[in-house]
Amino acid sequence: MAGAAFSDFYRDIHPHPSDSQSKALDQALQDHFDISLQQLEGLFTTELNRRHINPDMRADLILSVNYYEAVRRYQLMLDPSAYFLTAWLPEGDQMRERGIVADYLRRPVNPQNLEIVALLVEIDQQIRAGNYLQAEKALHIVNQKLDLIQNEVLTGN
Repeated sequence: MAGAAFSDFYRDIHPHPSDSQSKALDQALQDHFDISLQQLEGLFTTELNRRHINPDMRADLILSVNYYEAVRRYQLMLDPSAYFLTAWLPEGDQMRERGIVADYLRRPVNPQNLEIVALLVEIDQQIRAGNYLQAEKALHIVNQKLDLIQNEVLTGN
């Protein structure tokens, strides 16, 4: 029953006249659960503060966020077609018929890209294995490499 109540709530979030997403969410919360967004946030914060945080969980979270920021930075700088906020992907047959196959078949192959991608893969594996120090060191290297590339682009060197 709880799943159905959430589904009803979720499907009843409609644009607010002010175009504010938080106001649209607040209205749906009040309509379905008699709670405001501010009240929900307060309850959520209270629950979070009540919980004991394992230091490994904190390290994992911080490292994961920093990792995904580095992935996005890499994509924006060196693989822009891999970076998108919304995707339009028709059926495979339709894509082949229209010749839209780059997202399935292409990837950068120059040494600079390959080196950074290999490091990003290593970071992901290290985070998943709980080897946070190794992941942090590799992430630092990725960001240094991206800084150098960005500096070269900005200064023309």
